[in-house]
Amino acid sequence: MNHISSSTKPFLLTLRSSNAFILMAICLAAFTDGFLYAVVVPVLPFSLRNQSGIPENDIQKWSSYLLTVFGGATLVTSPLAGWVADCGSSRRIPFLVGLFLQAMSTSLFLVSPRVEVLMVARALQGLSAAVVYSVGLAILVDTVGMADIGRNAGYFLSSANMGVLISPLIGGVVYSKAGYRAVVIMMVSLVAIDILLRLIMIEKSTATNWAQEEDEESGFHRPILARSPSYGTLDSNRNQRRNKLKSNMPAFLRLLVSPRALANIYAVFISYVLLSAFDAGLGVFVKQRFHWESSAAGAIFLAIALPSLLSPIAGSLSDKYGPKWIAVTGFAVSAAALFAIGFIEKPSFWQLASLYTLLVIIGTGIAFILPCVADDLTAIANRLSSPSFGTSDGRGAYAQAFALFNCGIAGGTVLGPLWMSSASRFGWQIVTLVLGVLALSACVPIAVFHKETCEGQDQMVDATSGQTC
Repeated sequence: MNHISSSTKPFLLTLRSSNAFILMAICLAAFTDGFLYAVVVPVLPFSLRNQSGIPENDIQKWSSYLLTVFGGATLVTSPLAGWVADCGSSRRIPFLVGLFLQAMSTSLFLVSPRVEVLMVARALQGLSAAVVYSVGLAILVDTVGMADIGRNAGYFLSSANMGVLISPLIGGVVYSKAGYRAVVIMMVSLVAIDILLRLIMIEKSTATNWAQEEDEESGFHRPILARSPSYGTLDSNRNQRRNKLKSNMPAFLRLLVSPRALANIYAVFISYVLLSAFDAGLGVFVKQRFHWESSAAGAIFLAIALPSLLSPIAGSLSDKYGPKWIAVTGFAVSAAALFAIGFIEKPSFWQLASLYTLLVIIGTGIAFILPCVADDLTAIANRLSSPSFGTSDGRGAYAQAFALFNCGIAGGTVLGPLWMSSASRFGWQIVTLVLGVLALSACVPIAVFHKETCEGQDQMVDATSGQTC
């Protein structure tokens, strides 16, 4: 404790380390990540031509490259970000590194509109996203524990989706009214607020050390953390693991050989295949089939995006009743809607009403899937963080588990648009039929490998075999 007593106690320590403040900071980081990803989507077709000097025939190609490089960078770096966050003594350092990468990427948008510079900027955004999801969700687990992780993961996911939802509209309006530089200044302003909150936030473990030091000075002793003793939540367990030299399998390798963990990662992957496929193809479909203008085409995305705000409710239900059958139902309902949406062909009243309804159903299904998957993946990481498992990672397995969650997101955002691009070859009905089959395929591993809850507590499962302990 000497390193603490030699420095000044942080100002407003209680507030800065409170659950509410940490949740707000993490959710703003998720919102910023989603906002920066999507704000350039409506801008790129115009800025590539006007600012970057790309020929008209190459704009679609470079727009796709700039979106794909984001997902590729996230996919490659997420496991590393999770491993570093779990092995270090603090998650704050990698979280601030992600902040630095985010600031660099935004600065590059401001420095030059050259397409080579934009590619580097999008890659840096992808690296930042890897940190936000992997480390941010792990900090949430450290903060709130296992009891409400489904609900809080729902807040996190809703924040990211809200950023994706509103940024294209805002970006398009700002670009049309004030130009490219105004869009970048807006991005810089949001990043500045994100920087402020991340720097102000203090991890629970740091605050606990300060409280323990004050108690020692006053002769008072209390438990390190006022939480129920569950695997992976007590700092004392982490300290024991950090002080032992072990050569055991790293946590992310245990996760990769766990059928239950792989079922969750596959569920995330399929969810984002569905979402990104509609991101890429829905606007083109209504433009070509219904001859809609850009404003109407943009508005229809609200039908599939707005249900993401239900994620905290889904997370609360998962915390109370278990994630298994909620996730299975979400995929089954989404699959049925995907099968039906392929029959939408004409802009008649009933078909348009059906289109909006089916999109809402798909969006709602996915909104109920993702918090459940995050909840169950946290339970697996919690088990791996038990000293009895002997993982060599000092802070458990949470960041690595969410890194793989993020890999599922990144992989889905790469494959979804690629499959939807084949609609011109196979037709809308075949493409949506295959998406429905993919949704159904995710039901099977979840139904087989997810475990029921018992009196609100997850059964302990051997992460390498999927069998109940």
